[in-house]
Amino acid sequence: MGKPAARFSDSTVCPLPMHGKGALYQGATSVVINKQAAARVGDMAMCPGSAAAPQTMSSAKGGGAAMAGGDCDGGKCDEGPAGGAGGGGADIVAMGSGTVFIEGLPAARMGDQMAHGGKIVSGSSNVVIGG
Repeated sequence: MGKPAARFSDSTVCPLPMHGKGALYQGATSVVINKQAAARVGDMAMCPGSAAAPQTMSSAKGGGAAMAGGDCDGGKCDEGPAGGAGGGGADIVAMGSGTVFIEGLPAARMGDQMAHGGKIVSGSSNVVIGG
């Protein structure tokens, strides 16, 4: 059974200390779901609270392929609209569908994992994505 499609502005949660609830702020430029850009593996979300220390990715993305360790190293996960140290940062969609691709990237869904270890916690009420 499929999972609700994730879109621009859908909610995420981050388990890192002083982080918490955030929202996806990137998405596909050519695919729209319920008037919102469709989210994909590699799209970013705000991760409020203290900026996270750069981490090595151990997560997998769609189809079980591991993301490169450098995807989150060097602070990439902390670049976002909330800014740098103390002002928040960014998280990255790390897992997605193994069978549905949007603009060549695995589609993100509610329940898919984020780079900091959290999940996407909201999605479309009427569009589901399998795989």
